[in-house]
Amino acid sequence: METILGFFIIVAITGIGMWFRKRYLKGVMEKGLGRKVEDDDLTSISKWMEATPGEPEHKPRKPFG
Repeated sequence: METILGFFIIVAITGIGMWFRKRYLKGVMEKGLGRKVEDDDLTSISKWMEATPGEPEHKPRKPFG
């Protein structure tokens, strides 16, 4: 019985810690991007790569030129 209770306590503490970490990362991303961040922004690299309307277009550098 104590083993099951200990397991649930560890799961609860880990879940709460992960929730705080997610809130911290969203704050860092909002500060860096200058806009509101949605939950799917945390898991999608394509959202990070989208250019904002005022951002200038960057052309990739040539590897040997």
